[in-house]
Amino acid sequence: MKTNTVDKNILRRFAENKFSRTEYKKVREWFAEEENVELQELLRQHWNKISFNQKLNSRLINLLDRLKEQISFSLVTKKWSVFSIYQKVAAVLFIPLLLGIAIWGVLPVQDGQMASLTIHSADGARTEFVLPDGSKGWLNSGSELSYPAQFSKTREVQLKGEAFFSVVHQNGEKFRVKTSGLTIQVLGTSFDVSAYHDDPAIRVILAKGSVQVLNTEEKPVYLMKPNERLDYDVHKKSAVVSNVDAANQILWTRGILRFRGEPLSVVTKKLGRWYNVDFEIRDKQLQEYKFKATFKDEQVEEILRMIAITTPMKYRVEKRVTDENGIYKRKKIIIEKK
Repeated sequence: MKTNTVDKNILRRFAENKFSRTEYKKVREWFAEEENVELQELLRQHWNKISFNQKLNSRLINLLDRLKEQISFSLVTKKWSVFSIYQKVAAVLFIPLLLGIAIWGVLPVQDGQMASLTIHSADGARTEFVLPDGSKGWLNSGSELSYPAQFSKTREVQLKGEAFFSVVHQNGEKFRVKTSGLTIQVLGTSFDVSAYHDDPAIRVILAKGSVQVLNTEEKPVYLMKPNERLDYDVHKKSAVVSNVDAANQILWTRGILRFRGEPLSVVTKKLGRWYNVDFEIRDKQLQEYKFKATFKDEQVEEILRMIAITTPMKYRVEKRVTDENGIYKRKKIIIEKK
């Protein structure tokens, strides 16, 4: 079986969580191959370089805790302690585990408290998840979802960023999504919530069922019906509701980007999250230019080329530079008027 050449720099950036969408796909391909001798050799070299007593960063510590919880060994016939090699195991497994359904982190808890789990979706990637009650969904690029290891009577999760939820109806028990400015409360339904910290509004889109939107004081804001979109201005504390085709609004869960008259400033913000790049628009008129298009599995340069054909803009991709640690910074794209 022919294998793809493994790029050491891409593998290093992936392990440091500083990778692009294209690089994410490449790493997935390498680990999906039945036999990739080059990859196996790189992991072997990585193993040999790791000290038994090395210090782990917080993400590896969380992974180490998960390994200790999920793996049990019989030490009766062993003359060595298996836990003495966990540091090395965690460090080596960290990269392939990033490619799974989610990156799980066990947060420290005090006696009597329920353990909290966190799912991170890296920049430039989408992450599928399944919650303890069977509810499932997708976490968008640069987002984070936290929840207890076991739900109580009230099922509650914390969201930073964007997620689509398909909630299981469970004997009248409420399901709540808490964001920085709103709480979305349901029994069983499908809906999308976008609450990125750098967006001026929190958006809720209802696909099926009903959703009760509450403010930070737990007071009702609006009871949503299917195919409605609520945009809540966090600063003004006011909401605007509009009718939409919910199916078209949540195409991102299928890897599709669709723009229907959004200004270029919004388009580039979404593209930046999707492809893990930075945009700079150097013309105020261009920022408000309306754009319509649908993309699926396109490279960011190809998308920009198509946008440039239909808009009075030109762009250039700046040469990537490294920081003081020799790590490449995010790709930056400059957009200007023709």
